[in-house]
Amino acid sequence: MASQESGYKMDGFDLVEIEMFALESSDLDIDCNGSADLMSLLLDRMSVDHTRMCGLATHTRTGKRVFPHCWLELPGGFIVDVRLQKWLGDRDDIPHGVFDKCDCSIVYQGDIDPRERMSMEEIHELAGIGKDFDGIQI
Repeated sequence: MASQESGYKMDGFDLVEIEMFALESSDLDIDCNGSADLMSLLLDRMSVDHTRMCGLATHTRTGKRVFPHCWLELPGGFIVDVRLQKWLGDRDDIPHGVFDKCDCSIVYQGDIDPRERMSMEEIHELAGIGKDFDGIQI
């Protein structure tokens, strides 16, 4: 996970900073599509290249699958995903936050998410957030 590599930078962006935003967003009551869209909006504001993905996530140790599932891919093989634990359990071997795709117990299979990305207002409405919400600060 990025948190183990404090200050680690990849292609000009700080993985720890991105993970902080991801973990903060994981407290919101939204599913993987809303979480991925929220993080995508934040990464755009930070000018961080990323790809919104949708497909299947398979836990290699148990064979359990999550479909459909949405996540983000960053340059260098990093994944941003804060919803797998909702479906596969809050266990140490289920990645959460920002992590290396090659160094985790999940196999991701999918394509670029064909959905139109939700706006911040739509995400707030989906999460039941009022207008007084300060948001995730960047």
